[in-house]
Amino acid sequence: MATQQATINVRMDSALKERAGAVLESHGISTTQAITRLWEEMAQSRAVPDFISGVDKSARAAEVQRKLDVLKGMAGCVKVHTPPPANGKELRNTIYGGKYCDYLELQ
Repeated sequence: MATQQATINVRMDSALKERAGAVLESHGISTTQAITRLWEEMAQSRAVPDFISGVDKSARAAEVQRKLDVLKGMAGCVKVHTPPPANGKELRNTIYGGKYCDYLELQ
């Protein structure tokens, strides 16, 4: 089964085109291959790469760490000698000791 081909026209600074083209060429990659691989990656991951979207990796890492810290804070909050909870709400309050609500507020 043959696939239909599409063309992408891009306007960019000619000096940038030459510099980046030299890098691709030194690695044996054509401009078409590079763009195709980028599109394939976005189609597979369903996300725009950080270097395109401008997401600061350190900010993302800090947010991930903050969420991990909240989860770690929630872990181990069960009191060893507590009576069995009567219902789901009491179970949640027993296990998380109010930290569950703190976590939801941070979202």
